[in-house]
Amino acid sequence: MKPREILLAWFAGVIALFGVSALLCKPWFDSWRAIRDRKEQARYQISREADIRQQQATTAKHMQELQKKVTTLPAGEMPNIYIPKLINNLAGQSTVPLKDTRIGDEWPLGKMKILPIKYMWGETTAKGVTDLLIAFHESDVIFDVVELTIRSAGQDRLSGSLTVNCVYAK
Repeated sequence: MKPREILLAWFAGVIALFGVSALLCKPWFDSWRAIRDRKEQARYQISREADIRQQQATTAKHMQELQKKVTTLPAGEMPNIYIPKLINNLAGQSTVPLKDTRIGDEWPLGKMKILPIKYMWGETTAKGVTDLLIAFHESDVIFDVVELTIRSAGQDRLSGSLTVNCVYAK
C-alpha cells in the first residue's frame, strides 16, 4: 500500500470510530445533557426562591413601617362616618366643594383596613384641587388617590371626581 492509501485508510478508520462511538455513547450524552439541564433548572429555582424570600422580607418590613404610620380610629368611631367627615374638612380648607359621596365596602390589608370613597366635586380652581391633593399627602391619615378625573367647567374653573382609598386601623 502506498502512503497515500494508508493515510486515507487511517482517516476512514477514525471517521468510522467516531461514528460508532457517537452511536454507542449517544444515551450517555443524552443523560449528561439531562443532568446538566436539571442542575441549571435547580440553580434557577434556588435563585428565584432566594429572590422571593428577600422580597417577602422587604415587603414585611414595608408593611410594618406602613402599620406604624397608619392612623388608628378613635374608639367608638365608625369609619364610614369619621373618614368622610375628615375628607370634607380637608376639602373645605382647600375650597373644593364635594357633592356626591359613594362609600365602598372596606377590605382588610393585614391588620389594617382600606375604605374606598368616591367623590364628585363641583366647580373650583386648579389651585383648589392642588391644595386638596397636598392636604391628602400631608394628612396624618394615609389617603391614596387612585382615580382623579378633571373636566373644564368654564373659564378657569374645573370639576370632576376622585376616588380615595383610606388606610386605617381599628
